[in-house]
Amino acid sequence: MHVCGDVSEIFERLTKYDVDFLDHEFAANPSLLEKIANYSFEQKIGYGCVKSNDEKIESVDEIARNIEKAVKIIGEEKIILDPDCGLRNLPRETAYQKIAKMVEARNLFLGIPVIKSQRKNLGKEDWNKKGYFYIVFDKKRKQIRLEHYGYEHILSNVICGENAESILHTIQKLNLT
Repeated sequence: MHVCGDVSEIFERLTKYDVDFLDHEFAANPSLLEKIANYSFEQKIGYGCVKSNDEKIESVDEIARNIEKAVKIIGEEKIILDPDCGLRNLPRETAYQKIAKMVEARNLFLGIPVIKSQRKNLGKEDWNKKGYFYIVFDKKRKQIRLEHYGYEHILSNVICGENAESILHTIQKLNLT
């Protein structure tokens, strides 16, 4: 479950929901980390470590320091790194750089060697015109739900299935890739 904004006043209530993940905006609300340290909860935490409402690209060191602080409070086994919210309202190159810096910071934190690759600057013509996918596992129905969004971020298809193979066949049948 993702809840935007400063959830420090309602965090304890959020822990009562039957969800696997609680995902919040920690980069925009850094004090939230200390506040949730006071609570016991079973869920994993989606730790937003780059801001989604700011075009400033955080440095690798800044993100890595925040990751280190979060791991000390939440625990490495309970943390999933992600941006605060979706980055679709940012320019694509900015969103790409934020994600690239986030991955580099994660690698730095984990001690994974950084391999520099050559990359061309991506233009609009380089993005998949057929869109992108958002995947969710529905625990209650015990099924995978895949949402397909077109190039302009409009939901075009919802595919549900019990396994990845059946969903892949449907994706191929609908020619979504």
